[in-house]
Amino acid sequence: MGIFLGFFSVVHLLVFRFLWEGLLLAAVVSYFAAFGCAYSRRWLLPWMAALVAGVFVRGQVAVAFAILLHIGFMLATPLLLARGGWNRFKSLVFFILGLVASGVVLLFASPLWRAVVPHPFGIVTFGYVIPTPVDWPWYFVGYYIWERVHSLYRGWPKSWRAYFTYREG
Repeated sequence: MGIFLGFFSVVHLLVFRFLWEGLLLAAVVSYFAAFGCAYSRRWLLPWMAALVAGVFVRGQVAVAFAILLHIGFMLATPLLLARGGWNRFKSLVFFILGLVASGVVLLFASPLWRAVVPHPFGIVTFGYVIPTPVDWPWYFVGYYIWERVHSLYRGWPKSWRAYFTYREG
């Protein structure tokens, strides 16, 4: 998942260097597309659509669109990754728990990281919303926590060592 985030961040940096609203839109979609791509490559389609839309959508419409996409992907990701009603419910619960757990880590890491590594665009002051290539170390930690907590919806692991090193059966 960290590899996908790194790839998406580099593309955002190259394509949307001067398109601030488009970058926000694509970053919101990539946040969930990177999570989904770890499971299925079909998640590249909404990400590519957001890249294209980011070129044309501007201003308040872009912000509103980004918020709606954020909510939509937040609910769709765990629901699309599971099969059956009960598994989808568990997936959604553990997805949100993982998001909260990783968010706490990123909330505390963001100011420390920004103090050492300034944002490449300079004008961004709202925390960890937009991932960039310089942010990959702590975003990878956040995604790792998020994904590991979310994977618990399938049940407790047989081995905790295998669970943390991705050697699950």
